[in-house]
Amino acid sequence: MGKLIKAEFMKLSKSLGYKILLLCASFVGVLLGLLVINKDVGLSDGYNVYLSTLTDSFAMISAIIFAIIFVCNEFSNRTLGMGLFSGCSRLSVLLSKAIVFLIGFMPVVFAEAVVSCAIVTIVKGFGSLDAQQWAVLIQATLLFILGSMAMGSVCFMLAVLIKNVGGTIGAGIGIMLAVQLLKSFPATAGVAKLTFLHQMELLPQPEFPVLFIAISAVTLVAALAASVYIFSKSDLK
Repeated sequence: MGKLIKAEFMKLSKSLGYKILLLCASFVGVLLGLLVINKDVGLSDGYNVYLSTLTDSFAMISAIIFAIIFVCNEFSNRTLGMGLFSGCSRLSVLLSKAIVFLIGFMPVVFAEAVVSCAIVTIVKGFGSLDAQQWAVLIQATLLFILGSMAMGSVCFMLAVLIKNVGGTIGAGIGIMLAVQLLKSFPATAGVAKLTFLHQMELLPQPEFPVLFIAISAVTLVAALAASVYIFSKSDLK
C-alpha cells in the first residue's frame, strides 16, 4: 500500500484544485487578520485569533470542496480504480486514498488559523501565555485535528457514495442544515449535540473533552468503514 500512498501524494501535489483551495483558505486568513487589526472585534492578540478560528464553519465547506477535488473527480475521470489493474485490492486502494485525503486536509483547515494568527501576531503580538493558556492551546489544537479528521471522513464517505459534484455538495450542505434543524427543537436538541458538527462548535474548550474525543473517533471510524464497504460494492466501469 506504500506505493499507492506515494502515488496519491503525487496526485495531490499536482492538483491545481487543491492548490487553489489552500490559497482560498489562506486568503480567508488574511481577511480575518486584517479585520482584527483594523477593527475592535474583541480579539486582542494572535493567541485569541488562533483559538477563535477553530470553531469556523469554513472547515466543513473546505472538506466538501476537497472531497469533490480529490475523490469525485476521480470517479468522473474513471481513474480511481486504476490501482486495481495492478493487482491491488479495493481495500488498499480506498484506504490509501483516505489516508492521503485526511493528511492533505490538515493544511487546508489550519491555513486560515495560521495565516490570521501570523498577521495579528506581527502587529499585536501573540500574547504572554501562562501554563494554563498553553495547555488550552495544545488541547484545542489536538481536538481540532481529531474533529477535522472526523469531518473530513464524512465528506470523503459522501464523495465515495454519491460520486458526483452536485450530489456531494447537496449532501454536505444537507448534513449541516439537518444538524441546525435538530438543534432548533427541544425534543431533538440532545441528538444534535451528539454530532461531530456540534462538538466542533464547542472548541476551543469543550465542556466534556472525553465526549468530544469519543464522538469524533466513532464518526471517523464509522465513516471510513462505510467508505470501504461502499467502494467494495461500487461499479468502477
